[in-house]
Amino acid sequence: MLQYIVRLITVSLILASLLCTVLSTTAVGQSSKLPFEISWTAGSCRNCQIVRALGEVVSIETPTIWATAYYFPTEGQGAGDNSVVRSSDSGRHWVEIPKSRMHATQPSISFLDGKTGWISGMNSDPWVLRTNDGGRHWTQVSDHFIQDMQFLNSRVGVGSEFDGSTSGFAKTVDGGRNWTISALPGLKFASKVRFLNREVGWIAGTNDISDDPNGRVAVVLRTTDGGQHWATFQIPSETGVADVRDLFFLNESFGWLITWHYNNDGTQLYLTTDGGRTWRVHPDQTIQGPGKWLSVVRFLDSRVGFAFSRGDQVDAAVEPPAIGVVAVAKAGPTESGQLLYTDDGGEHWRSQPLNAWVYDCQVLGQDLGCSASKEGQGFLMLQIRTSPGPTIENKQTHPRDSR
Repeated sequence: MLQYIVRLITVSLILASLLCTVLSTTAVGQSSKLPFEISWTAGSCRNCQIVRALGEVVSIETPTIWATAYYFPTEGQGAGDNSVVRSSDSGRHWVEIPKSRMHATQPSISFLDGKTGWISGMNSDPWVLRTNDGGRHWTQVSDHFIQDMQFLNSRVGVGSEFDGSTSGFAKTVDGGRNWTISALPGLKFASKVRFLNREVGWIAGTNDISDDPNGRVAVVLRTTDGGQHWATFQIPSETGVADVRDLFFLNESFGWLITWHYNNDGTQLYLTTDGGRTWRVHPDQTIQGPGKWLSVVRFLDSRVGFAFSRGDQVDAAVEPPAIGVVAVAKAGPTESGQLLYTDDGGEHWRSQPLNAWVYDCQVLGQDLGCSASKEGQGFLMLQIRTSPGPTIENKQTHPRDSR
């Protein structure tokens, strides 16, 4: 009887901890205490019809958060469903934007501040919507589907647009009403668009140099004149690249790239110190390679950085996926997640179990705000705090140029 009561108390304590909205712990490395704190915010979506987990985090201006959300089938075939969601209380409760619901591809979001933002997507027809009142009202401003859209000020925005066979560089100079689409040399599928300001930016994606699965390679393009001209750099790889999962630049020189590969070939982590002209694979194979799926890499400065991974095996070979299809064993929640930390510019990484899948992160001063999911809970926000103080400093998540 006593053992039964103890078991009931133990189960009750576990359930109570899962129901807590915010959970805080201090991160501990493999052998010593690490200089940051982790806290979780477990949320729920009031009107989400299909989506079950947070995707890309686009804007965090406390207490408002904008993000994408998704649902990917875990068995069989299916391209999944996506939408845009908003939280007004730091991630505890979420509301779906009904106009943003999409099948098979992810909508794109960009916010300059708490009031001015854009979302783009495609249902039967493509669209770009703009809000000037924090999302209370949306007005369609153009009939394009701009992927990975990033506005640098109220007039200038960039992204990519796929015409059915090739991605092009998309740019507007009138707040999204009109877009020019130009060719991207040496690139077929654009995955990530990252601009530091109106002039300097990068686009990463893939190109097919042969029909063989190993013939798909990763490519990074760099511009220093706002997209008028591009320099193209092919990333070395021994296996075919399914997708570029992440691209991050701390400044005009220092950047990181994550590639995902077919079947169980996992991921590769690349570093550049010359603005993307040359890339080298990180030598530590314990954090990459077969069966390891890195998702995000972010640096707070030239020395302190974080990365996130999961460990899933693919049981059977799969055919090379179409553009935008994830080539991993299971998409969505997992408890096989890992947090990686470096304080020497990425030369060495320490790891600890995270028990969640981190999808995306935004740098907030000296802190990180990340979207995550785990079994039974998809609307999770992870905060990593390296700076003192009880709250994350309110900072813009996308760099913008006021010129």
